[in-house]
Amino acid sequence: TEDQTTERIGVCESQCNNFVWYIVLFSVFVFVHSTSEVGSMLLILRCVDPRDKAMALGLIQFAIGLFGNVPCPIVYGAIVDSACLLWDSVCGKQGACRLYDTKMFRLFFHGTTGGIMLCAFFVDVIVWYKAGSINFVDEQTTAQDEELNPMTGKSRSETSV
Repeated sequence: TEDQTTERIGVCESQCNNFVWYIVLFSVFVFVHSTSEVGSMLLILRCVDPRDKAMALGLIQFAIGLFGNVPCPIVYGAIVDSACLLWDSVCGKQGACRLYDTKMFRLFFHGTTGGIMLCAFFVDVIVWYKAGSINFVDEQTTAQDEELNPMTGKSRSETSV
């Protein structure tokens, strides 16, 4: 035949030179996403009564664990499985994937991640827009809670410069 090919063991060589661009773009996304973490934490701490801060932080961590860690393996497992071209068969049952469609895998995997990050970005924008109307809890201390300076008998806030 005119079209002669040679088969060999191993992974085919790829002419893809996008790895550096991938790392740069991924780093930018991670940096932009991480900038909202400090603001979110400060917003939580300022909007809650001082006595309820530990409970608020615990509830937030619980919600992150519940809504982030529980569905994540299920969703991404389905994404990985959907890109499989050739399944192994063990004793008549479906086994592990032997060959993936790398283009579909890349698009589904990063498309889902990008979509989730885009939704998180829109929620952050809404929170930023609405944060101006939030009534923050005043952390004014009462006279009995304020520490007194032993030398003058005045509170530390009155004697500090």
